[in-house]
Amino acid sequence: MEIVDTTYNNDIYDIAIIAYKLVLSIAPGNLECWKALSTIYYDFKKYHHTRRCTRKVISLTSDSTLLSQGYNFLGVVYLDQARHDKALECLDKSLEYNPENYTAWSNKASLYRELNNPEKAAYCQLHADEIKKSLPQQLEEEEDGEPELEYILPIFPPRDNFSLLLGMYDNDAKVALSSWADDMEFTVEKIRSLIGLFKGSELNISYTDNTIVCVAGDEELLELAVEQEILHNDNYLLKSEYQEKLKEIESNVTNDEYDTYR
Repeated sequence: MEIVDTTYNNDIYDIAIIAYKLVLSIAPGNLECWKALSTIYYDFKKYHHTRRCTRKVISLTSDSTLLSQGYNFLGVVYLDQARHDKALECLDKSLEYNPENYTAWSNKASLYRELNNPEKAAYCQLHADEIKKSLPQQLEEEEDGEPELEYILPIFPPRDNFSLLLGMYDNDAKVALSSWADDMEFTVEKIRSLIGLFKGSELNISYTDNTIVCVAGDEELLELAVEQEILHNDNYLLKSEYQEKLKEIESNVTNDEYDTYR
């Protein structure tokens, strides 16, 4: 799917999923959240969940570009699983919606190479290359341009994983769960405040990684969110604040405890 790259590590990607699911519980039609979840699940080879989220994106849109991107991504997922028939079906569907989708042509070339069909592989790759050459300026922006992180929602994760937290509190489930909830409270309050502020207005996600979500939408509302300290518009300040939060979270955890429960 043609969305921004996301990079998650094994300790905190679950928290990103929780955050996205929280948004979806309030705004179930948020395409960007469904796409981000698809990417997270794909990164961790959870192909069933990847397909489910991607098909949700497809079901929620009538835009031919998004439909082409969605079916292309499904094709990649099936290709990774060596399910070539399904992959071909999805890639063909992608090209039905957008014959100029050069990534779908390129993925189709990869599929035929796996099937030891060099003639069809060469044909598809030629189409991909020709389309790519016709879009030099656009591709330069896509491939070389770094996303501008203007309005930033920090995602502060709870402790590295719940088993660690449970061990710290001698398996006292209520105390551990309460502490875990406290760690998530910052993110949850910010998300709910942001959604409330944009009630009735469009809100989009322009970039995301394992610590931040960058949002786009009505500039006046975004500036108001900054004034209310829901969002940041200074990435350096955010990184500093994030590091301080991590230090606070980890301050009671010794290396021995971390190694034991990791």
